[in-house]
Amino acid sequence: MLATSPRCCIVPAAVLLAALLLTPGSLAAVIIVVNTADDLGAADDGFCSLREAVDAANDDLASGSLAGECVAGTLSDEIRFTLPVPSTIYLNYGQLVLTGDTTIAGPGSALLRIEALGFGRHFVLWQESALVPRTFALQGLELTGGWGVSDYQGYGAWDGGALLLNQGTVTLTDVVFADNLAPDAGAAIYEAGSTLTIERCVFRHNLVTNMYLIGAGGAIAANGGDLVIRDSTFEANEAQGDDLGYWFHDGHGGALAAWAWGSVAIERSTFVANRARGFGGAIAIGYYGAINYDVPTTITSSTFTLNEADTDGDGDDDGGGLKVFDNLSDTTLSNSLLAGNLDHAATTAPDLAGADIVTAGHNLIGIRHGSASATFPVGQPNGNGDLVGNVGAPLDARLLPLAANGGPTTTAALDAASPAIDQGSCPGEVADQRGYFGPTTHTRVADAAATNADDGCDIGAYEA
Repeated sequence: MLATSPRCCIVPAAVLLAALLLTPGSLAAVIIVVNTADDLGAADDGFCSLREAVDAANDDLASGSLAGECVAGTLSDEIRFTLPVPSTIYLNYGQLVLTGDTTIAGPGSALLRIEALGFGRHFVLWQESALVPRTFALQGLELTGGWGVSDYQGYGAWDGGALLLNQGTVTLTDVVFADNLAPDAGAAIYEAGSTLTIERCVFRHNLVTNMYLIGAGGAIAANGGDLVIRDSTFEANEAQGDDLGYWFHDGHGGALAAWAWGSVAIERSTFVANRARGFGGAIAIGYYGAINYDVPTTITSSTFTLNEADTDGDGDDDGGGLKVFDNLSDTTLSNSLLAGNLDHAATTAPDLAGADIVTAGHNLIGIRHGSASATFPVGQPNGNGDLVGNVGAPLDARLLPLAANGGPTTTAALDAASPAIDQGSCPGEVADQRGYFGPTTHTRVADAAATNADDGCDIGAYEA
């Protein structure tokens, strides 16, 4: 990853000059943001702001002729920062739109915050046509205070509090999304038809208010396209609803809602205390109505706890951790932990719900109840190698509160008596969500003498 060193806030002139030059044969420009001001691109002030850098990348024009102005972009651009750390950039003039291949490389999510002040979202990442594919990347930033109310070229009004994506290949690494809002879908991210990869990111306190039609995805709304989430944490995101008294006006997918056509893969990630007024306290796959969508989904080595579905208590079988709804493809769980979640419906399904969920084994399900019961018969382990409790005898995963347990994201640790310890199977994995691995530190294969017939890693995102 290309990023400014956390301890560096001044770049020597020779190094800066070299960075400003095009790399021979690369057709890529490096544009250096040198101040935190937000302006509408007044030329020749001797500074390069983030908004000017985005314009330079899009238009392939320098922001002015004086030294210190943003250099012209080219076919592919990288925007970097030489700012005191930590710094905050306030977006006084609304969203920034990226239309060409661009990477925005911040110094780290704890070192650079972009604050949208509730005036609009932070970024639109816009691929105009599938015939001209675009690649975007954001790294090492915190995006906070976004408000997804405006559209771009008639698209995305009420969606995407921080990011609005239209197609394209997008990679997000070490990005924190905190306290963003959208009236309808995707309080942090709304995407349609994108290939989106999320790694080592945190989504915290993002809120969909559901004032309009969809009301889904307290953090992420995925409307088609392919989504991969790795080594990330979703905490206290929420999809609310209106007060019209009908279940279909409730918000769904407290952290993530995915529907239409595409795929979802979640690996080594943690979902804690997310809430939905409708189904899927943490995740909702598929959508309500007459259409059966096709969203093949895999969830591997991940942890779900304290998530809540049907917070207004007017639904049925809502899935406090996970809900799969009318889907043409299966959702496959492996080596994942869903326990201590809540469903406030009359017929409760606190941890998971949906007939289209299948097991690849070695999951821990605290309470098996509702429409997913046939897939997860009670047993410790059962015939599929899953550890499963029921309403009369819930299986306590003995998870500790979400905390900084090392690595770039917070996790929910297992205490020493957790039944998840050494009962998992994670072939090919070398590290847990924190990136801890190795025989002298932490390892995904914790105990060669484990009673589990497989490799004996722990179930979930955290390796004790």
